[in-house]
Amino acid sequence: MIINKIIVEKEFEFRVANKKDVDFLLGLINEPEINEYLVNPAEQPISKKQELDWIQDYINSNTSIALIVKFKNKRVGVISVDDINKKDGSASFGLIIKKDSRGMGIGKDVIKILTNKVSKKIKVKKFYSFIKKTNTRSIALVKSVGFVLNKEKSKKNLVYFEFI
Repeated sequence: MIINKIIVEKEFEFRVANKKDVDFLLGLINEPEINEYLVNPAEQPISKKQELDWIQDYINSNTSIALIVKFKNKRVGVISVDDINKKDGSASFGLIIKKDSRGMGIGKDVIKILTNKVSKKIKVKKFYSFIKKTNTRSIALVKSVGFVLNKEKSKKNLVYFEFI
């Protein structure tokens, strides 16, 4: 496990996902709009066993971490940080915010906390994310917090954004 401490910033709390989060995570991942925008969409619906296996894979990983995001003591999303490369200090990330918590600036604050505070705990200096070209909301979000499009690393239906 990469970190095991809870990170608190303002009214936010980030903690490592565990098996008690399975129903919350299933609610997120089985939402059709979410699955539509996943870079690697899953066959729906995801089963409880599949989600428990996903959580366990993250718990066992040395290069990835899944963090539950709480705002005002309520779970509002999950952020996954993957492909953590200790040599060059880079990692990819993905963020899912619950439907009823979108449009309130939570995603923007979460990414700012990720790039400023969580990054120090996991020793990452550069974050990047592949986003489907059709996911205009996520593209606008990462641009608003300083991520820059890298056309050379973008692919046919995916755009690549990086924050250094």
